[in-house]
Amino acid sequence: NCSSKSGQSFIKKSFLKCGILRNSCNCQDWSNVKMEQIPKIKSVKTGDKRQLRVTFECSTEKLYDCSRLLTRPEFQLLKTPAFFNSVQVDPGGYGISWNDDVDISEYELWTNGKTVKAATSTDLSVSFTRSSFSTSSRLI
Repeated sequence: NCSSKSGQSFIKKSFLKCGILRNSCNCQDWSNVKMEQIPKIKSVKTGDKRQLRVTFECSTEKLYDCSRLLTRPEFQLLKTPAFFNSVQVDPGGYGISWNDDVDISEYELWTNGKTVKAATSTDLSVSFTRSSFSTSSRLI
């Protein structure tokens, strides 16, 4: 159902993904996505031509091109160099953001970013060990 109890259609801001405005009718079905397989973000750096270099906890580095987002009104602020350069990793590494309204999820960055440096088997085992330890310590 795409309507609220009052019968009005709704669009939730957090459904902005990949520059596409989504609502409950056209949002991706997340039931098949194994989010635990998407590594968390460790760091992000800005580059030329509205590109981001994202390093994930498994040491994989990906380039993400933000220029395709600039056609959407929600992402117009990214055209301003000072604003674009103010990007930060969200707490927990679940995404990156510039402010409360402009952000990109780790899923989007991982899925649509181009791999620059793949993780080695050593990187993966270190990442797994850290993740296991972090999960254990949160349960205590």
